[in-house]
Amino acid sequence: MAGLNLGCGKDWASYPEYDGVDNVDFGQKYIIDIEKDGLKGIGNGSIDKIMAFNILEHIDQPQVIFVMNECNRVLKENGIMDIKVPPADSPLEAFSDPTHKSWWTYKTFTKYYCGKSPRNADYGIKKWAMDNLDTSDSGELKVRLKK
Repeated sequence: MAGLNLGCGKDWASYPEYDGVDNVDFGQKYIIDIEKDGLKGIGNGSIDKIMAFNILEHIDQPQVIFVMNECNRVLKENGIMDIKVPPADSPLEAFSDPTHKSWWTYKTFTKYYCGKSPRNADYGIKKWAMDNLDTSDSGELKVRLKK
């Protein structure tokens, strides 16, 4: 199966190697409210890669762990998830947009999603491995996680 493009929006066809996922029908393959339903209808370990560019910050903070765990669930072993989010330590990017509902820093990934247990296990977070972390661009935090 192709990868998944979470929050694909109307430009879903720009990434033909990914199946679009959005809660609004733009003609993409999956119309799913990932905050409410996760990745319902997508099998465990059936996806090679996930792209989450500028979507995670639009998910309510209490639902972030659920959505990330759903991504982990559908990825194959050694599958990758590429993420771009505005860093919370760049307030102009992270906090100026009134549609942002969750905030991210490099420590969000290094301590909680890829940290040593029991830190992530304490919060029910599925364990990821850090494949790449790029904090060089102050307007964007780029992360590649591996299942």
